[in-house]
Amino acid sequence: MTFTRKGRHWYAGFTVETTEVVAVTSPAGEAVGGDLGVEALLTLSTGERIPNARPASRRERERVSARLAREHSLVVLEDLRIRNMIRSAAGTVEEPGTNVRQKRGLNRSILDAGWGKLVQFVRYKAERAGGGLICVDARGTSQECRRCKAVVAKPLSLRWHSCPCGLDEHRDVNSARVLRDRGLAVKAASEGGQPLGDANVGRRAVRRPGTLLAA
Repeated sequence: MTFTRKGRHWYAGFTVETTEVVAVTSPAGEAVGGDLGVEALLTLSTGERIPNARPASRRERERVSARLAREHSLVVLEDLRIRNMIRSAAGTVEEPGTNVRQKRGLNRSILDAGWGKLVQFVRYKAERAGGGLICVDARGTSQECRRCKAVVAKPLSLRWHSCPCGLDEHRDVNSARVLRDRGLAVKAASEGGQPLGDANVGRRAVRRPGTLLAA
């Protein structure tokens, strides 16, 4: 037992042992993937696009993360290296930067979006809710078709994913669904499934003339 004095009052603290087991229930909802962005803070594999309030609000990030943790048993997000993404737009003397003005603007947008804080909140709240967060490699998610796994090359300016297999949907929704599937594969492997191997194995390239790959 401990005694603590605060102002004019004394408080006693003590511990007790109990055999009661408190069960932690997991969220019943299916796994969800989320593609982080600047225009939309988060595009979900459900097709929902969560708008990006500027500047980033801690309360808004907590609200979004709490809802994801409450409604989904597993949340899959991008494993982003934000510090590398926002490194100096001007570059160095040896390697000067290109498109400096545009890069600085993108850096500000990434910081304003508060991606790092959102990921932290989701991880914490998902674990408390009995679910989980998996961050997976995001390379190529907007180029890979989530239905047939082909690589459909398209520039960053093209916001729609159209694949010869017939899939036609918003680029970010496709990315979120690819992320979700990668996260489920990681989860299955961690639970004793088959090794994942190279994530690019078995993917076919479908390239359009004159286009550059963009993640």
